[in-house]
Amino acid sequence: MAKIVSSVFLLALLASGVAYADPQMVGVNKYELLKQYIGRASGGDGSEKYLSVEKAMAKKALVDASKVGVTFVRIAAAGYEPIAQGRHSDLELWMSDPKKYWQEVDAMFDDLDSANLQVVPNFVFNPTQFPAINGETVADLIGDPKSRSYQMALKYINEFVYHYKARKTILFYEVSNELNLQVDMDNVGNCTKKPERQHGPQFCNVLGNYTTAQMIAFTRGLAASIKKQDPSRSVSSGYSIPRPSAEHLRANPEWQANGKPNSWDSVDEFKKNIKDIHEGVDIISVHLYPLQNNGRFGNKDARDPKILDTVVDAAKAAGKPLFVGEYGDSGRIDGRGDSYSVRMMDRIAALKVPYSAIWTWELYQQGLYYAKTDTDTEYSLEPGRSDELIEHLRALAGKQGGQSRVQGHGQGPGQARMMEARASKSGGDESAPQVVLTWPLACAKLSGSQDVHAVASSDTKVKTVQFLVDDKVVAETNTPPYNARIDADQVSPGKHVLTARAIDDKDHAANFNSNVIFGKGADADCAVK
Repeated sequence: MAKIVSSVFLLALLASGVAYADPQMVGVNKYELLKQYIGRASGGDGSEKYLSVEKAMAKKALVDASKVGVTFVRIAAAGYEPIAQGRHSDLELWMSDPKKYWQEVDAMFDDLDSANLQVVPNFVFNPTQFPAINGETVADLIGDPKSRSYQMALKYINEFVYHYKARKTILFYEVSNELNLQVDMDNVGNCTKKPERQHGPQFCNVLGNYTTAQMIAFTRGLAASIKKQDPSRSVSSGYSIPRPSAEHLRANPEWQANGKPNSWDSVDEFKKNIKDIHEGVDIISVHLYPLQNNGRFGNKDARDPKILDTVVDAAKAAGKPLFVGEYGDSGRIDGRGDSYSVRMMDRIAALKVPYSAIWTWELYQQGLYYAKTDTDTEYSLEPGRSDELIEHLRALAGKQGGQSRVQGHGQGPGQARMMEARASKSGGDESAPQVVLTWPLACAKLSGSQDVHAVASSDTKVKTVQFLVDDKVVAETNTPPYNARIDADQVSPGKHVLTARAIDDKDHAANFNSNVIFGKGADADCAVK
């Protein structure tokens, strides 16, 4: 049952137009979601053949997340690339054909609404993105509001907020991603000394050194621009938990003489840092992983999430709600009771953290499919692959004190309908499975031994995934990852329909079809859709 909000508090919020939520809202990270809608995720090149598959995977991921009971997803709202100059940009379509770009983002919002999910758009997820596009450095972006990088970021953010501030889909906004982990550090010098530990010398050229004061001003400036357009919603920083020596570095940055202090901050200094760096935003953000530097304030076990208690105290002292924007295991994820992810969920529930989002949901970072042993699977939750941990996430979502209630501009009956739809799905509906044929891509030419891949999920359990050519089963697999090998030379040359069919344990079935061309040298008219 939703926690009752006092009438005095409610009237104050309504008068101010500020977004609010019943504690606790549980989400997932799906940072590449927007990239899927422009065909740039999972190694995609933006072409129609990638776009059709990536959109289907995105829709599947949103439906799956909704069925688990989470209420929102956190995304990189401008994409991620480039990390260095001369590389492709996730904003190429926005720059060349903005009308087409916003149509694709519209489609993402429509699918979020269909899944009854809200979104936390993070605008500067990769701080090298805008500088790399403009031939500048991160120091220019953070420290100079007149720089090309800053002005492009501001232009994109203003357009995004203008397009979507009237949508019920927005939960709150987020300015950046973990900027405070590089603040007061000698990012340029450290990268130049060991470029192989980063992304190579080209990446080092885009980096820059910046101070805490510059970072606060940067975050405050972009947050103010967002709030000017949409005063109805809150803004978060997107910061991680501060470095152990954050306040000492603030007083003596690493790039200065005698920099890099060895002393770690006290509890009071830690709380001061959190309060100060969140001066210009409404919501305090931290990201938590079982790293050695989290074993502080007398805690010797980095896997013990008790540091969250100190973060909660700091947020309360600052008078602002807390968003644990990322958390998860540092190794392969699992649902054991002593895993960091589960312990974090238990602590988030006990401390009534208002917002939290686990890292990460159905992430296919390097390709449209992956094998069980690939490191890409370590942090990715997906039904059928990480059910034990998902059950813990479902339990955490079930403990939340109600669904989001966003008040302000553009809200009203639409939000009520969203809440009603969510309430009606609380028990989970029986429906057909979700399935996507992820490889080969549409209109691919196949010959010899050919690998075929699919992703699939169900309200209950996927019993089998079949691969068919012209409705004839040619391969079958019962366990994820759903892949098999077929002999393409046994199929007559020319265009055929390749199908992935998922069948669940209640014999519900769903198909995903692609036109492909079989045979060496074979040619045929082929349409992606």
